[in-house]
Amino acid sequence: MFFAKDQARSICVDVAAEALMLANKLFEKEKAEGEFIRADMAYLPIRNNTFDAVFAGGTIEHVKNTLTAVKEISRVLTHGGVFIATVPLISLSLIYYQFLTGSIPDIPVIRTIFEFVHLRALDKRFLKSGYEKSFTKRGIGKIFACANLSNAEIGPVHYPCPITLLRGRHTKNVLRKLVRHRPFWPMMYVKGVRR
Repeated sequence: MFFAKDQARSICVDVAAEALMLANKLFEKEKAEGEFIRADMAYLPIRNNTFDAVFAGGTIEHVKNTLTAVKEISRVLTHGGVFIATVPLISLSLIYYQFLTGSIPDIPVIRTIFEFVHLRALDKRFLKSGYEKSFTKRGIGKIFACANLSNAEIGPVHYPCPITLLRGRHTKNVLRKLVRHRPFWPMMYVKGVRR
């Protein structure tokens, strides 16, 4: 929506028709223009070198083969085009929610264990957001580099952190302050430039 309001040509892609209908309603409400395409981000029906910028907020962590999806996004970027994504970061705060929300750490052996527990043993019971991975800074940086995206810039995403499992306003306020420090970041942004 931010880009559409800034007069940029905006194309929204999602695999879920419901998400695209909601986005379309939001665009109409805000009197913004956009196009809506139902597609899997790992197989985009878009020509090479089409976009100057792609933003993926909370999306690339929902595919098992993140590298395939990021390579596909890189393919549709122009040379020098920018890709920005937000993803969960493996951190001290995420460990607290990791098992309860079904987030799967993207660390080879641990990922296999968490996938077995959440997908088979618990039959997806805790997967509140569907399949979702969390990453290390190094791991997501490597994925971007392998997808022909250079100069990966990584930093925190600060947002009002919902703390639902603890009680007490003071305790919640302390935890909200903690997530502003690197060991506790729950989310990070990653920005790469297509080579």
